[in-house]
Amino acid sequence: MVENNAIKIILMFIRSVNRSEPHLKVLRIVLTILTNLTLWPDTADKVFYAENAVDVFVELLQNNRENYDLFSATAKLLIALCQTPEHCKSVNGMKKSVERIRGFSDMLSNKIKIHTLSSSRAVKGGEALDHLNKQLVLIKQLMQLLRAHQ
Repeated sequence: MVENNAIKIILMFIRSVNRSEPHLKVLRIVLTILTNLTLWPDTADKVFYAENAVDVFVELLQNNRENYDLFSATAKLLIALCQTPEHCKSVNGMKKSVERIRGFSDMLSNKIKIHTLSSSRAVKGGEALDHLNKQLVLIKQLMQLLRAHQ
C-alpha cells in the first residue's frame, strides 16, 4: 500500500470529499486506515511525511468541527502521529497549523462556555456538551504533545 503511493492518493481523496453521507462514510474508513498505519513506526513516518499530510488533517479538523465523529477521529490521528519528538518538532515548525490547532481549543472552550451558561441548552444539549468536552480534551492532548517537544 505504502509503496504504491496509496497515502498520497488517500490525502488527495480527503481533500476532494464533500459533506454528503457517502463521502463521510468513506472518510471514516480512510481515517481508520490511516490511524492503523500509525501503529507501526515505519508506516507512521510514511503517513506523517506524505506531502502536506499535517495540513490536510488540520484542514479536515476545520471542515468537520461540527461533526463529532470525524473531528475526533482526525484529532486522534494527529495525536497518534505526534508520538515522536521528531514529528512534534516538525509540526511546531508549521506555524499556521499550530495556530489553527490553538484556535480549535479556543473555539471549543467558547462553545462549552455558551452551552454551560444557557440552562435550556445545557438540559437539551447534554450529548452535544459531552461531545464538545471530549473534543476539547483531544485538542488539549495534541497541544500538550506539541508543547512538550518545542
